[in-house]
Amino acid sequence: MSLEISAETSFALDLTNAQQYGPELHTNANAASDPNGNEADATTGWASVGLTGTGANVFESQSSVANVGAYAIHADCTDTPTSLARFYLSLLDAPFNLSDGDVVKLSFDIRHTGTGSITGGWSAWLANANAASDHILTTITSSDTTWQSVETTFTYDSTYRFLTFREANSQNDGGIYLDNLSVKKVL
Repeated sequence: MSLEISAETSFALDLTNAQQYGPELHTNANAASDPNGNEADATTGWASVGLTGTGANVFESQSSVANVGAYAIHADCTDTPTSLARFYLSLLDAPFNLSDGDVVKLSFDIRHTGTGSITGGWSAWLANANAASDHILTTITSSDTTWQSVETTFTYDSTYRFLTFREANSQNDGGIYLDNLSVKKVL
């Protein structure tokens, strides 16, 4: 016995199994908020450590290298190598206000600046503290100078409180560009 599925039946099955997402939660107007349609020349909502006020290190919104829209966030600690230099968002606080048990889809675009040591690596993490390393999302090195899209779905709890981007190499240098950040609850 064979079962034939028509195009209409197959399409209906796809709709039934598709995940549905709530509204965009990354509503801070900044250089990486392209999915919300309110991209701005700013770093609103982000905090940084070891990237500002430390020599010529950089944490900024800029318009010369962007993947989507006109701006992207730029961080670099090559001029003054700084252990655990980083920038981060709290997913617990506004505008995200996530609660334990929320299923979340997170996506962003990232690329390395190409500066720093041979590795110059930087990593993206979800963690319980802004300097912690609980759940790695990606690591890029100085040879990764084209945009990469990263996407993950996770169940939020206290070990996923911060989205952190930080240097991850023994030379404590290098830098990245971040763009197109989206955070949505799975319904």
